[in-house]
Amino acid sequence: MRARLLAPLVVACALPAAAADAATVEVAGSKLTYTATPGERNHVTVIREDPATLRIRDRVGITLTASAVGMCTHVTLTEVRCPGAPLDRLVFRLRGKGRDRITSRPAR
Repeated sequence: MRARLLAPLVVACALPAAAADAATVEVAGSKLTYTATPGERNHVTVIREDPATLRIRDRVGITLTASAVGMCTHVTLTEVRCPGAPLDRLVFRLRGKGRDRITSRPAR
Protein backbone atom coordinates (compact mmCIF):
# COMPACT_ATOMS: atom_id res chain seq x y z
CA MET A 1 0.00 0.00 0.00
CA ARG A 2 2.76 2.45 0.94
CA ALA A 3 4.65 1.81 -2.33
CA ARG A 4 1.58 2.72 -4.39
CA LEU A 5 1.21 6.00 -2.52
CA LEU A 6 4.85 6.99 -3.10
CA ALA A 7 4.98 6.16 -6.82
CA PRO A 8 3.20 9.36 -8.00
CA LEU A 9 5.45 11.42 -5.73
CA VAL A 10 8.59 9.92 -7.25
CA VAL A 11 7.33 10.68 -10.78
CA ALA A 12 6.41 14.26 -9.83
CA CYS A 13 9.88 14.87 -8.37
CA ALA A 14 11.53 13.75 -11.61
CA LEU A 15 9.79 16.46 -13.63
CA PRO A 16 11.30 19.96 -13.83
CA ALA A 17 9.48 22.43 -11.64
CA ALA A 18 8.04 25.48 -13.36
CA ALA A 19 9.42 28.75 -12.05
CA ALA A 20 6.90 31.31 -10.83
CA ASP A 21 8.03 33.82 -13.48
CA ALA A 22 8.78 31.28 -16.18
CA ALA A 23 8.54 32.05 -19.86
CA THR A 24 6.90 29.43 -22.09
CA VAL A 25 8.02 27.66 -25.24
CA GLU A 26 5.29 26.44 -27.57
CA VAL A 27 5.60 24.59 -30.89
CA ALA A 28 2.91 24.73 -33.57
CA GLY A 29 3.86 23.07 -36.85
CA SER A 30 7.20 24.55 -37.90
CA LYS A 31 6.92 27.62 -35.61
CA LEU A 32 8.44 27.89 -32.14
CA THR A 33 7.09 30.69 -29.94
CA TYR A 34 8.85 31.94 -26.81
CA THR A 35 6.51 34.03 -24.63
CA ALA A 36 7.78 35.93 -21.62
CA THR A 37 5.70 36.65 -18.55
CA PRO A 38 4.48 40.28 -18.64
CA GLY A 39 6.75 42.66 -16.74
CA GLU A 40 9.70 40.29 -16.31
CA ARG A 41 13.14 41.27 -17.56
CA ASN A 42 14.40 38.69 -20.04
CA HIS A 43 17.95 38.09 -21.22
CA VAL A 44 17.35 35.44 -23.88
CA THR A 45 20.19 33.72 -25.72
CA VAL A 46 19.58 31.51 -28.74
CA ILE A 47 22.48 29.17 -29.48
CA ARG A 48 22.79 27.19 -32.69
CA GLU A 49 24.36 24.09 -31.19
CA ASP A 50 24.75 22.44 -34.60
CA PRO A 51 22.76 22.55 -37.87
CA ALA A 52 20.05 20.33 -36.37
CA THR A 53 19.80 21.69 -32.80
CA LEU A 54 19.23 25.00 -31.04
CA ARG A 55 19.17 25.96 -27.39
CA ILE A 56 17.21 28.76 -25.80
CA ARG A 57 18.44 30.15 -22.49
CA ASP A 58 16.97 32.82 -20.22
CA ARG A 59 17.85 33.94 -16.72
CA VAL A 60 14.27 33.21 -15.64
CA GLY A 61 12.81 29.74 -15.90
CA ILE A 62 11.40 28.28 -19.10
CA THR A 63 8.32 26.07 -19.15
CA LEU A 64 7.59 23.79 -22.08
CA THR A 65 3.93 23.75 -23.11
CA ALA A 66 2.29 20.45 -24.02
CA SER A 67 2.90 21.17 -27.71
CA ALA A 68 6.67 21.54 -27.14
CA VAL A 69 7.24 18.56 -24.84
CA GLY A 70 7.58 16.04 -27.67
CA MET A 71 10.15 18.15 -29.53
CA CYS A 72 12.06 20.11 -26.89
CA THR A 73 13.72 19.04 -23.64
CA HIS A 74 14.98 20.88 -20.58
CA VAL A 75 18.75 21.14 -20.24
CA THR A 76 18.25 23.07 -16.99
CA LEU A 77 15.28 25.00 -15.59
CA THR A 78 16.52 28.07 -17.51
CA GLU A 79 17.53 26.36 -20.78
CA VAL A 80 15.79 24.17 -23.35
CA ARG A 81 17.08 22.26 -26.37
CA CYS A 82 14.95 21.97 -29.51
CA PRO A 83 15.54 20.53 -32.96
CA GLY A 84 16.44 23.13 -35.56
CA ALA A 85 14.43 21.25 -38.15
CA PRO A 86 11.51 21.17 -38.87
CA LEU A 87 11.37 24.61 -37.20
CA ASP A 88 11.59 27.41 -39.74
CA ARG A 89 10.14 30.27 -37.68
CA LEU A 90 11.12 31.52 -34.24
CA VAL A 91 8.88 34.10 -32.56
CA PHE A 92 9.92 35.86 -29.36
CA ARG A 93 7.30 37.77 -27.37
CA LEU A 94 9.25 39.76 -24.79
CA ARG A 95 7.17 41.88 -22.42
CA GLY A 96 9.70 43.54 -20.14
CA LYS A 97 8.78 47.11 -21.04
CA GLY A 98 12.00 47.78 -22.97
CA ARG A 99 14.29 46.07 -20.47
CA ASP A 100 14.65 42.85 -22.46
CA ARG A 101 17.60 41.58 -24.44
CA ILE A 102 17.90 38.79 -27.00
CA THR A 103 21.14 37.53 -28.56
CA SER A 104 21.91 34.79 -31.01
CA ARG A 105 25.20 32.99 -31.50
CA PRO A 106 26.67 29.75 -32.80
CA ALA A 107 27.91 27.18 -30.30
CA ARG A 108 31.54 27.57 -29.27
